[in-house]
Amino acid sequence: MERTKLHDLIALASEPSSERRRELLRSVTDLFFTDEGGHAPKEMALFDDVLSQLAADMEEVVRAELAGQMAESAEPPRGLLRDLARDRSISVAEKVLTRSTALTDDDLLAVAHTRGQDHLRAISQRSAVSAAVSEAIVERGDDRTLGVLLSNDGAELSRASHERAVDRAMANAELHAAVVSRKGVPVDLR
Repeated sequence: MERTKLHDLIALASEPSSERRRELLRSVTDLFFTDEGGHAPKEMALFDDVLSQLAADMEEVVRAELAGQMAESAEPPRGLLRDLARDRSISVAEKVLTRSTALTDDDLLAVAHTRGQDHLRAISQRSAVSAAVSEAIVERGDDRTLGVLLSNDGAELSRASHERAVDRAMANAELHAAVVSRKGVPVDLR
């Protein structure tokens, strides 16, 4: 990094105004993406720390913009990605929960066990949902969330999760339709 650029970033970091801090966040994000995937572990840890601290102080619209960028990254800063996935605002979290391939099952399970229905529905919309994550959604999700999961052909459900979904569908016509049209439901449960 150029010496002048580093001095500019240090000067921005000492600015108390939110506009200047947004500028700093964008500058650091730009630096991260100029050589994405080519960062040494220490450099990645520094990016993670700085971006996480800056994002925590930003308003929702800025965090949502950052989440959109990080959702597309193959190797985003892990701490920042987890923070964005757990963000209290679904407009921020949804971007990474539905699109980021860098989130692990453990990351998704942490969100599934601690956040509400909007977060569960976002996870249910991923292109691939493991059986373990699906089980947590079946356990904690309301009928609307379960319907989203059942409508997702990329969601794997264990036999036990299918059984629970079928039991719940008996009391809800909309879920019944989702179970009947779902591929992979064991024949004896139809």
